[in-house]
Amino acid sequence: MTEIRQIDITDSGATDVERIENRLVGRALSHWDDMRGDRNFPAYEDYGAQETPYGDEHVFVISIGDSELSDEIVAAGQRVEEGFGRSPVGLKAIEAIPSSIEKGLSFCRTAARMKKPIADVGHFSNAKGTEICYRSILLPLSSDQINVDHILGAFSFKVME
Repeated sequence: MTEIRQIDITDSGATDVERIENRLVGRALSHWDDMRGDRNFPAYEDYGAQETPYGDEHVFVISIGDSELSDEIVAAGQRVEEGFGRSPVGLKAIEAIPSSIEKGLSFCRTAARMKKPIADVGHFSNAKGTEICYRSILLPLSSDQINVDHILGAFSFKVME
């Protein structure tokens, strides 16, 4: 089951396991907020200008097209490729992002429309048939501060046994 929820890693009601698993999501959200500064959004160029403090191997980038069917993954780190069981670069987001596969909806489109970060947690069977439990966050990027043209994603996973 996939769910969308706002994640607060400082929540005193969260268990230690939840805090540990949310670390990447929290660091990605904090980095996104630092990159944007006083603006509504950071730009894709801001992301490319510096190394992420949580490791580029956990990052993927989606280019937002004219429609949900044209949104495409344009970059993905090594850990993202391992979790997906293949390189998602060049694939349509609706076909590659785990929540899109399971639910038939595009969370990256939702993040672009809402113009807000969206956290996602769930499980799926990757391209190699391995069961994966994952957490991710989708962060909107905009070159004109009005339209979201890219989504920066941070993705962590563990193999379900």
